Amino acid sequence: MIAKPNSRWALEGAFARGWGVETDVRDLDGELVISHDIPRKSDELVSLADLIEMSLVYGSRVALNIKSSGLGDRLMGEVPEECWKNWYLFDMPVCDLVVFERLGLAYYTRVSDVESEMVGLGSARGVWVDGFYFEFGDLDRIAGLLESGKDVCMVSPELHKRGGVELIWDSWGEFGKWSGWSLCTDLPEEAESFFG
Repeated sequence: MIAKPNSRWALEGAFARGWGVETDVRDLDGELVISHDIPRKSDELVSLADLIEMSLVYGSRVALNIKSSGLGDRLMGEVPEECWKNWYLFDMPVCDLVVFERLGLAYYTRVSDVESEMVGLGSARGVWVDGFYFEFGDLDRIAGLLESGKDVCMVSPELHKRGGVELIWDSWGEFGKWSGWSLCTDLPEEAESFFG
């Protein structure tokens, strides 16, 4: 049985296996909830408070995509400081990135096949590397980021409905020697086996 993405079962199952999660947060009538799509009251939703509790139990890494602009103050108030050792925000509009930077929240800037500038890199904990149409090809640039102490998360091609996953993963193999490198994938078991 496949767990529904963002369900309590899927999130807790990933944490129990020692994996981090990439998930989305939105506001629903004043409560922060985990939902990729615009949430409805009738949806079975995991609250941000539940995600915090699960993450603290397992000590898991969480990449949090802010789907609703303007949530920086709320996140600072609701997410305990101890979570920010393993949590980071990513994929936000530049106006939110500036707010997160001012608030001192952990965030990743981004670079992709359509974005070459990494806004806020100096204060960023890391870089989210994505490929919307094709893979981000400047592997030397990624290695340089890792060598400089920045964390890097690579987005696997199947997340954009592209094939060639193992070929791409093979080209990323050298990055595994850095503790700051991670992979965002819908194929965590295969990745665990592939990267060992």
